[in-house]
Amino acid sequence: MVHGPPGSGKTFLAGQACEAIGKPLLEWDLRDAPAEEGPFLEAVDRLLLEAKLRAAVPAFDRINVLERPASEGSSGDRRSEDRRLERLLERLDAWRGLLFLFAEEETKVKLPPSSSMVVVPLALDMPDIGERRRLWADMAEGTLRLPPEDAEALAGRFLLTPGQIEAVIEEMRKTADWRRTADGTGQTVDPGQADKRDQAGASHPGGAASEPQLLYQTAYRLIQHRLREKATKLEPKFGWDDLVLPPDTVQLLRRACDRVHYRHTVLHEWGFESKLPYGKGTSMLFTGPPGTGKTMSAMVMAREMNAELYRVDLSRVVSKYVGETEKNLSEIFDQARLSGAILFFDEADALFGKRSEVKDAHDKYANMETSYLLQKMEEYDGLTILASNFSQNLDDAFTRRIPFIVKYPFPDAVQREQLWRSVFPKKLPVQGDIDFPFLAQAFELSGGPIKNVVVTAAFLAASEGVPVSMKQIIEGVVQEYKKTGKVLLRDRLGAYANYWKG
Repeated sequence: MVHGPPGSGKTFLAGQACEAIGKPLLEWDLRDAPAEEGPFLEAVDRLLLEAKLRAAVPAFDRINVLERPASEGSSGDRRSEDRRLERLLERLDAWRGLLFLFAEEETKVKLPPSSSMVVVPLALDMPDIGERRRLWADMAEGTLRLPPEDAEALAGRFLLTPGQIEAVIEEMRKTADWRRTADGTGQTVDPGQADKRDQAGASHPGGAASEPQLLYQTAYRLIQHRLREKATKLEPKFGWDDLVLPPDTVQLLRRACDRVHYRHTVLHEWGFESKLPYGKGTSMLFTGPPGTGKTMSAMVMAREMNAELYRVDLSRVVSKYVGETEKNLSEIFDQARLSGAILFFDEADALFGKRSEVKDAHDKYANMETSYLLQKMEEYDGLTILASNFSQNLDDAFTRRIPFIVKYPFPDAVQREQLWRSVFPKKLPVQGDIDFPFLAQAFELSGGPIKNVVVTAAFLAASEGVPVSMKQIIEGVVQEYKKTGKVLLRDRLGAYANYWKG
């Protein structure tokens, strides 16, 4: 009785055992089994007969699908109970010799009375990060360029079985062959040109990807998780050069990336795993006013680590029903573990605020939800980011257990000028000179509102059929101030007061 996740090597292990005794393996995937008991038993008998004639070892894969619940009639009465597993075991009791039962999860089988069968359970667990690193390196050897550091990064990113790793590499081989066979003319691409194209792709997301990047892309395509049910995927379009932040803030972000990247070296190879019974996950808290770069920082880190980024929608997580919030959080972390996704809890104050004095059952369970989240963050072998506009609302006991607390200050005039310049696309048609120093000095806006102003100006210019000028920029500033309820006096516009439309 062998159980383990798909691709863990159940069939391979059975095949090796059969090869050792000189017999073939005859396997039946029970997902294809008839639903009715009569036809099902006929199919079992045919397979056992074939195994006997071929002197083969029978194997029944995914026996857990035989444990479906009883069907119900329209009145709700139990119509029939699925007893196919019970009947299968009765048939197998007459078999003399070795046989295999496979399941994705541990399945308890109830043997018939006075059965002569001996069941030997064997669990094939998910390989640890060290084993996954060796699997990536060994399976890629000879055909793909996979440096040791990339093998370690892939092992840390994806929680995959040996079979799944093999499938990713095989799919990547096909993709790489396709990329190299033709460029539209049917001629083989020169390897040197392919290498240059790969290097270009490593620096520019729009270009061709290198082989390690293709492995990431292929693995993400093959992994099936349900994070989109409770979170929104964010595409990491920004790099380090796009961040306009103080140097010490950027340094903290880079150190957090290093902590995720080198966790196998520190925890496993250097022995810190035994010193840290819990708290192995990397957690961060971003605090600062809206529009100061918290979401962009998460995108930059995701791009740096070749990781998926999901923003958790708290409205789909927090529930008024006892225990439902914990259930939702558990499912999110379990699904994120499959691909090593970065979890970004935006505006986390709603769930992670100061723990209240317990006055009733609601307060008690609210505090339990906070404690449960801390536990899941510390257990998660990946990166969790909490974002808050108001750090004073967060519980001190909560923040003490977060390794990285990154504070986002409101940008000064120098940083605001950088922000104004950075949000102008190169293709944007501009008429005259944009007075960036004036915009930075006159208007105390953070990165988010500055981006809104420039986008508004672009649409105004497009509707007027003219390039963007200071006229549209000032109109965009006025509109942004009105939207946020801030007071903007005409005197602050200086030489551009004639564009005032208050």
